[in-house]
Amino acid sequence: MDSKNQSVKEFHARGYILPIALIFPVLLLPLTISLEFIIIVLGLIIFLSILILLQYKMVYVKIGHDFITLKPTIGRMKQTVLLKNITSVRYEPKCVHINYFSKIKNAELTLKIYTNQLTSKTKTELLNTLHTMFKDKEKRS
Repeated sequence: MDSKNQSVKEFHARGYILPIALIFPVLLLPLTISLEFIIIVLGLIIFLSILILLQYKMVYVKIGHDFITLKPTIGRMKQTVLLKNITSVRYEPKCVHINYFSKIKNAELTLKIYTNQLTSKTKTELLNTLHTMFKDKEKRS
């Protein structure tokens, strides 16, 4: 492993996975009154299990030596911002706003990292990492 890969930190959005995995099948149980519904419910449970597995393995935020990448959900494109383009960082209780200058759009844009999707341990680690990186660019709300 080279030194570039060792400096990359990955954060996973696993805060909602376990409650959804436990509640959804229980909510579908009343539908199992006939064989047709049982087949539909089993198909939905298998589909949900695949989505949960994909979400569990998906990296939500990746921070490297010169970039930060956000991939909010399975269906959305990831956003990558170079650290040198970041102008300011603002912390709110459930979100981190990272303002950056986009040379492509020639405008200042905002990258929003929603922290309520993270477990408390992961959220603390992410916030500590961001505080360390952006001490001079922080704004409190």
